[in-house]
Amino acid sequence: MSAMKRSRKKGSYEKRRHPRHPVRGELTGYIMPSQTEGEGEQFFQGTIQDVSQGGLGVLTLQAVRVSSPIQCKLRLARLPCSIPTLAEVRWVESSPSGAGVRIGLEFLL
Repeated sequence: MSAMKRSRKKGSYEKRRHPRHPVRGELTGYIMPSQTEGEGEQFFQGTIQDVSQGGLGVLTLQAVRVSSPIQCKLRLARLPCSIPTLAEVRWVESSPSGAGVRIGLEFLL
C-alpha cells in the first residue's frame, strides 16, 4: 500500500510505502567506495530521527551523495545491542535547523 503525503515543497508529493516512526539513536558506519570514484571507505555518523520498515531518516553534519551505499550499525535508544545493515542514500535535504543535512536511507538488507 502506497501513501501519498504532501511534502514541504509547495505542490509536490512524496510516496511512502511504510509509515515513519519517531525514534532516537545513533548510526555509524562507512560510505562504501564507488567503483567510478576510486576513493576509499569514508567514516560516517549521524543521529537517527525516524525509522520505517523500508529505511531511516538521519541527521548528519557530513555531505553524502544520493545513491551512496553505507555499511552501517544502528544503535537505538534503550536497545542494548547494535544492528548491522546495508543502506543506500535516497535523498538529501538541508536540515530545518540549518545545522547539517537530513538524509533518507533505504534498507538494502
